Amino acid sequence: TQNKCLGSSVTFSVAASGTAPITYQWKKGGADISGATSNTYSKSGLTLADEGIYTCEVTNLCRSVLSNTAELKVIQLSANAGIDDRICNGQGTTLSASAGSNHPAESGNYTYSWTPTIGLSSANIFNPNAAPTVTTDYTVQTTDQIGCTATDVVNVLVQNVFQNEE
Repeated sequence: TQNKCLGSSVTFSVAASGTAPITYQWKKGGADISGATSNTYSKSGLTLADEGIYTCEVTNLCRSVLSNTAELKVIQLSANAGIDDRICNGQGTTLSASAGSNHPAESGNYTYSWTPTIGLSSANIFNPNAAPTVTTDYTVQTTDQIGCTATDVVNVLVQNVFQNEE
């Protein structure tokens, strides 16, 4: 069983011994995977459609055996940096990020990293205080325990008293 991030790669392998010739046929959900006839099967650019149960049918002149099953879970992480905000120069606001996963148990806890860090009380928490002196787009990157990431942006519009007035 493997947990992989959306867009990443996976490799499954099987070891077999017996009288040659030995052939291999990888299967997903019991159906043959076209062209997957080696003792390893690799797939890059994983999508949610790649999730499933994988096995390999190993055959020689005497018989065929099916490998143990291996489950592939493709983790799709989402990040939400919160809603855009408007403040007056000299004031602050609290940013509030959140994260989610299609496999929360596998993703576990999340870490947060905000950029730019100018005007932030902390760059590594989900809810830093922000007091920028100019309008700023803050980007949060959320990472789960597997290493999957997602980003989102929130805008803090800074206005000056009597801005654009004479």
